[in-house]
Amino acid sequence: GRDNVEAGVGNDRLFGGTGGDTLSGGAGADSFVYTRLSDSYRNDASG
Repeated sequence: GRDNVEAGVGNDRLFGGTGGDTLSGGAGADSFVYTRLSDSYRNDASG
């Protein structure tokens, strides 16, 4: 489905699944893995 996935304070890897997901980075060096062109990301500038 259409999910919102949020990172924690460490170095996280976020995976977009089926549907138009939103991947949100937090503090740390986060990685984003896209499986569909409809996935989007937001990155927290504090990390």
